[in-house]
Amino acid sequence: MGQKWPWLKRYQHAWPVEAFAKAWLEEQRRGCRTWQQHIRRQVPRSSSKTRAQTRSHIETDPKHGVPQHTSSTRDEATRSVAPTPVRETQPAQASPDKALKSVRRFLASLEPPMEDITSIFIQGGVCNTACLKALIAMTERQQRSVLERLPLTVFQVQLICNALEEHRE
Repeated sequence: MGQKWPWLKRYQHAWPVEAFAKAWLEEQRRGCRTWQQHIRRQVPRSSSKTRAQTRSHIETDPKHGVPQHTSSTRDEATRSVAPTPVRETQPAQASPDKALKSVRRFLASLEPPMEDITSIFIQGGVCNTACLKALIAMTERQQRSVLERLPLTVFQVQLICNALEEHRE
């Protein structure tokens, strides 16, 4: 180590500095890759979006044996670190079927009837009469914001917004 970095000889018997320097150099050695070791590879995804992923050349070269370093994408890193969302418990309702019926009844009142998207409303959080009333009480901009986050078509969003406006009056 003293041959490569002669300035380290000044700290020869200072073990904390030497230990830190060794650890730092080891980290630098592990993280150092040349431009020739990078290749771009498309990774198939279940959604329509695809992303390019940078992988180490060592990883694809069979004569190197076990890969020593692989890079991961930002999505994979945040997925492993991000906490799992926990659904908060809602206050006890009289009957889940009764709550579903109010949402289904509202969607059936639309022209054309859309009770087949009840499950989308339930998954989006509009699962009972109180949530439906809260949605009706929102401004049109807030309603659109909520509805556009659900997997609905533009036509469905417009019909639902019109019906919510009628219920507000």
